[in-house]
Amino acid sequence: MEEANLIADAKNIDLIVMGTKGKSAERHIVFGSQTFQVLKYVQCPVLAIPSNYTNGQPKHILFPTDYLIPYKRRELKLLCDLASSYRSIVDVLYVSKSDKLSIRQEDNQAFIKETICKNEINFYTAQSKKVAEAIQNYINNNAIDMLVMVNTQHSFLEDMLFPSTIDKVSLDLKIPLLAMQNSTRSI
Repeated sequence: MEEANLIADAKNIDLIVMGTKGKSAERHIVFGSQTFQVLKYVQCPVLAIPSNYTNGQPKHILFPTDYLIPYKRRELKLLCDLASSYRSIVDVLYVSKSDKLSIRQEDNQAFIKETICKNEINFYTAQSKKVAEAIQNYINNNAIDMLVMVNTQHSFLEDMLFPSTIDKVSLDLKIPLLAMQNSTRSI
C-alpha cells in the first residue's frame, strides 16, 4: 500500500476507484483483501463499487457521522461535487445513544451545513448502540444509492470494515462506498 500512496501523491490522484470482490469472490466476504488494504491504508479517497452494482447515478447519498471528526473542506468538497453533479440528496445520519450534541459536535455539524451548500441536505439521528446495524437499517429503509464515510482511526468506517471477528462483517453493502481519508496530503 505504500506504493499506492506514493503514486497517489506523485500524480496528485484525487480518487481511486475499484471493485470490491477479491480473487476468492466468497459470498460472506463483502470486500476483497486488496480493497480492505486500500481502504485502510491509502491516504486518498477511495470509491469501492460492489461487483453486482448496476445503478450508475447516486440520487440519495448517506453520510453517517458521530460529529466528532474535525472535517476538512477538501473531503467535504469531494462529497459536495459528487452530489452536485447528480443533484443528489445527502442524508447526514448521527448514530448515538443520546440526542444531545456536545459543543464540539455542534461546531462540526455547523461546518457540514456550511460546506455542503449546493445540495439538499437532511440531518437525522438514529438511537442505537450498534452503529453498523443502524447504518444498514437506514440504507435498507431509505433507498440509499451510495454510502460516504470519512476514514479515521476508530471511525464508523473502521469499525464496520475491520471488526474483530468475521461475524461482525455482516454489513452486506450492495451500493458503492466512498471512503474519504481524514489525513493530510500534499495538494
